[in-house]
Amino acid sequence: MGYIIGVDTGGTFTDGVLVDTEGDIMIRVKVVTTPYDLTECFLDLLERIADRLGIDLPTLLVRCESIRYSQTIATNTLITKTGTRLGLIVTKGYEGDLYSGVNDPALFNFVDRSLVIGVDEDIDSSGKVAVPLSNADGLAAVEELIDRGAREIVVVLKNSYVNPVHEEMILQLVKEEYPPHYLGRMPVYLSKDIARARDDYLRCCTSVINAYVHRRMATYLYKAEDYVRSNGYARPLFLVTSDGTLSTVPWTKGISTIGSGPAAGVLGAYFVARRLYDHQRVVTVDMGGTSLDIGYVTEGSPIVRYYSSLEGVKVFQPMINVESIALGGGSIITVTDGEIRVGPKSAGSTPGPACFDRGGEYPTPTDANLLLGYLNPKNFMGGAIPLNVEKAAEAIKRVVCDHLGLSVEEASIRIRTLVNQIAARSVKSFLERQGPSSKIAVYIYGGAGGLHACSIISNLGRHAVGYVFGFSSAFSAMGCCTLDIGHHYYVELSRDADMKLLLNELLDRARRDLEGEGFFMKNAACKATVYNIDNDSVTELPLNQGSMPNRMDVGILVIRAIIPSPKPAFVKMPEETKDPLKALKGRRSVYWDDLGPIETPVYEMSKLRPGNVVEGPAIIEAEDTTVPVEEGFTYTVDVYNNGRIEIQDETY
Repeated sequence: MGYIIGVDTGGTFTDGVLVDTEGDIMIRVKVVTTPYDLTECFLDLLERIADRLGIDLPTLLVRCESIRYSQTIATNTLITKTGTRLGLIVTKGYEGDLYSGVNDPALFNFVDRSLVIGVDEDIDSSGKVAVPLSNADGLAAVEELIDRGAREIVVVLKNSYVNPVHEEMILQLVKEEYPPHYLGRMPVYLSKDIARARDDYLRCCTSVINAYVHRRMATYLYKAEDYVRSNGYARPLFLVTSDGTLSTVPWTKGISTIGSGPAAGVLGAYFVARRLYDHQRVVTVDMGGTSLDIGYVTEGSPIVRYYSSLEGVKVFQPMINVESIALGGGSIITVTDGEIRVGPKSAGSTPGPACFDRGGEYPTPTDANLLLGYLNPKNFMGGAIPLNVEKAAEAIKRVVCDHLGLSVEEASIRIRTLVNQIAARSVKSFLERQGPSSKIAVYIYGGAGGLHACSIISNLGRHAVGYVFGFSSAFSAMGCCTLDIGHHYYVELSRDADMKLLLNELLDRARRDLEGEGFFMKNAACKATVYNIDNDSVTELPLNQGSMPNRMDVGILVIRAIIPSPKPAFVKMPEETKDPLKALKGRRSVYWDDLGPIETPVYEMSKLRPGNVVEGPAIIEAEDTTVPVEEGFTYTVDVYNNGRIEIQDETY
């Protein structure tokens, strides 16, 4: 029997799900993220999975058919601005605005002005060379950037979209002047290879951001791949990309991994909605330790955006549409001008919330939920992280109570209420922007998602029904296991674009890339579409030569070449009685916002069975997540052992 492992690294925890090649979900594991070296938590996770199976790590890796890795290396590099020191070559005259038309474009946050050099060349909008680039000028620019300390070089020349000859000249000069045996070759990125965009500034932004994050990402991932290969893993390490496909390390651009974790979650929701429930409209709510990520699936498919803003810089990169908010279980609580604030900074995994007892001095929502009785201090992460109630109380007293004259319980209630309000408002606002709504399924996941499920459902109204899952805490890791191997190619169209030529070019590139990764084009499912930017419409194109159109309206030509892979299976189970008594594990005092502290029944999620109905107020807890069922709500276990949360007497 072979295994598929999905891994999702977040800002606080790293999650893993193992399924066999028959599709059964076997185990899930959660470890603390190690931000100083993400390969460490990745390897720790694999070792924990092996332990859960009762085998050693080499045996696990020998049996693995694939490891799918969604990680935050590129995202963190961008946010913390710790990327590579880049040199940028542009057409002379554009050193100050980088083709943006403004004096101080946001891109200068990622490339130093002193490392931008212009070269004397000109290609007009038709692709004709008006001013040839001399070898001496091109080489002088490269040498000057190296002398100034550039570690990599990005080349973005005007109108290279229509004719990249001068960009290619500079690359060839570097290859000749800095051969591999001479202290290594200087990495060079050409904009024509990174972004097929007509706008020079958009192409410049995309190319610079890609180069900025790529080196650090590649260093970590090659290290991780080398380790698993040396311990028996015989396949490539597959990376989750922001457009929802899997790619190998050498064939993955750094920019394409930004937001890959939330994308995996939305794609996992798409899989569940299609395979299990036939839900046509789903809003996804992923709340972990660091962020709240909201996505949307409509008419059976997620929304892909081709233009995105990353840290204020617009890029041309397909990404599953996800809105991220700095709100999570580890968000730092402060008091400003007499008001409690949540975030945006996070305690992360190091030092983590105060109750982790690892040196965290500021309180977080996790501390508040612990003090209110929602979290079990002895069962957090299955007991792997015992929670210190006294440390949580000390932090909230010092930061909140001493400034506002509140008791620890009152302050904790205010913190939880504020988090509930922000999460509920954010989801509702996001959903309203997607258009008119009637019935909507709300998939709530992430380790902290269930803690705020009832508030989110209540704010959306009686037409909304929530779903939480036995694997909610590792939902995005499960989503990794639902993805297919393949590539996503895209190019902006002009009105005079030769469609047949472009289609054949992209299909040939797909063939070469797939074969380079060890697959055959004949086994790939290929689809061509044109995305209309103005109205978000999509037109599918035939791929046989006789039916290909010669011209299309302005838009984005998209080719997807996919190698299907095994998927998780969800087996229906027979319904049992409504009575959840067999799952009752005890009672504890919980501070419910309107009801005050009351002795509340606590149920073990893993022992609930299809047909069981839990009426609020109640607590349902697993080793890696907790779901409070508030007064007026029911939690019904369905035939897939997932929980359906709804306002009483309403059904979806």
